[in-house]
Amino acid sequence: MIDGETMKINCNDYQTKDIIRFMRESTDKTQKEFAFDINKTREWCAAVEGGKSNVLLKDFIELANINNIKITMDKEK
Repeated sequence: MIDGETMKINCNDYQTKDIIRFMRESTDKTQKEFAFDINKTREWCAAVEGGKSNVLLKDFIELANINNIKITMDKEK
């Protein structure tokens, strides 16, 4: 991703493992670096990205906040 470039995805179109991978890749961090942000291991990140484990909502929000990723919700009418 180029500095200053904005990436938007509709999370409803993706599985949790893909969303976490998109988040991590947007930071240019390794799995180890990304997991370390919230005191997790590289193995945790690999398990989440591999679909073998789920991520807690609090961890998801903490990762977003630490990495300056904005999470928004839109209610369709």
